[in-house]
Amino acid sequence: MVDSVCTHEGRTVTSHMTISGNMNTDYRMESTSRFMPPMEGISTMDSTMTGKWLGACKPGQTHGSVTLSGMPGMGAGGAFKMDPEMMKRMQQQYSR
Repeated sequence: MVDSVCTHEGRTVTSHMTISGNMNTDYRMESTSRFMPPMEGISTMDSTMTGKWLGACKPGQTHGSVTLSGMPGMGAGGAFKMDPEMMKRMQQQYSR
């Protein structure tokens, strides 16, 4: 379980996350965030993420790479691929 309270763009964001699963083969994360004051009319946001070990890396994949599938609007059959280097660049850009 993870609980956090932070300030984002003048709003207090209170979040609660529960993580369950084997962690070697599968996991499930359920999260609820509350915004005060509401963010663009949204006061509560719920999300669920699941992951599952599918096997060793395929050709072209590296350790730590992520492929998200079933995402409408992402092209390539709804798949989005991200490797550790891309994650670092995104983090650096976000922290600016």
